[in-house]
Amino acid sequence: MGGKSTKEENPIEYMDENTALETEFNKLKKCPDLPIVKCEYLNNSNKHWKVCFLGSDCSPYEDGYFVIEFIFRNTFPKNGPEAIFKTKMFHPNVDSNGHVCINLLNSWNPKYSLVSVFYGILEIMDHPVASGGYGNEARNLLEKDEEAFYRKVEEYTINYAKKELF
Repeated sequence: MGGKSTKEENPIEYMDENTALETEFNKLKKCPDLPIVKCEYLNNSNKHWKVCFLGSDCSPYEDGYFVIEFIFRNTFPKNGPEAIFKTKMFHPNVDSNGHVCINLLNSWNPKYSLVSVFYGILEIMDHPVASGGYGNEARNLLEKDEEAFYRKVEEYTINYAKKELF
């Protein structure tokens, strides 16, 4: 079915901000395929989420416990959230302040879901690439010496993605 979407196909783009936020929060929290350990509102605000999750098996971030925050503007779902890792990360798509750079966030569409965004974040963690993202140390190292990049990822995961820091 081409053309415009309908409320039945994608109801979130037709919802008010609070209903959309609550709907997306519950979908993310209850998605059985995501490695989410905890999903909660921060500061009693549905515009600021904290999501704790495990690094995927067989990824460079395996065995790590990660925290990411989603911050929503008053214009959601028209405009997407900001995603910020609170766990120190070594990754070409994460800047030194934890901001995440992925296409789903950079070219937000109200048809996207936060579950899709989270899958996108897991995808870049599972398969880091040097193209796109930030021109940071992680990107430069991945371009020049992939083995050294993965050693550094492992070092960061061991030092900063600990369960007790969750």
